Parts: sequence; structure tokens; C-alpha cells
Amino acid sequence: MKSHDFEDSVRLTHILESIDAIREYTREGREAFLSDRMMQDAVIRHLTIIGEAANSLSIDLTDRYTHVGFRGIADLRNFIVHEYFRISLETIWEIVEEHVPNLQLDAQQIQRDLRNQHITGRSGS
Repeated sequence: MKSHDFEDSVRLTHILESIDAIREYTREGREAFLSDRMMQDAVIRHLTIIGEAANSLSIDLTDRYTHVGFRGIADLRNFIVHEYFRISLETIWEIVEEHVPNLQLDAQQIQRDLRNQHITGRSGS
């Protein structure tokens, strides 16, 4: 396993752990999310972690999995951090509902691919 494959695997684990936290926090639904500031803060914090982890993935990996949209995920992190005063909770909820589940599936598949490449000795490039 190349060094960046190991680092990518760690970053993907961080993404998946944050997704698990978001899904746990939001299991009571939209209204609970919109009415609970602590839940909002926790979800936004984990979206920031996901964006930072996505931004730290190797170019090899992001070039291989362009359909995931890692650049957009990192851009969301930047928006949250630098434009925090413009965050729309409705948009955050939409991201949680529509994009986080797909990201979870993609990140799980990429981790499997990295493990398989390590086992078979393929570089994937």
C-alpha cells in the first residue's frame, strides 16, 4: 500500500465517522434538527471535518473518483468556515438528506477498493 493510500484510508475513515455522527444526530428528522441549535452545531462541525478530510485526500484518489465531487465537499467546508454567517439550515438539512448518504456509500466503496488494491498489489493508477 502506497503511503498516500494509507493516508487516504485514514481520511476516508474520518469522513465515515463524521457521517455516522451526523446520521445519529439527525435521526429524529428535520423539525428536530431545525429546532435544536446544539444539533445544528454538531452537524455543521462534522460537515467541516468531512470537508477538511476530503481536501486532504491525494490527487491520485480524487482524480480516480471524480464522480464523488470531493472539490465541492471541500468548498462546503470553506463556505462554512469563512461564510458562517450565511449558512442556511435548510441547505444544511438538504445536504444531510440528499448528499451525505451517497457520500457514505462512495467512501465505503473507495475504502474497499484501497483494501483490494493492497491485497492484490495493484496500484489502481
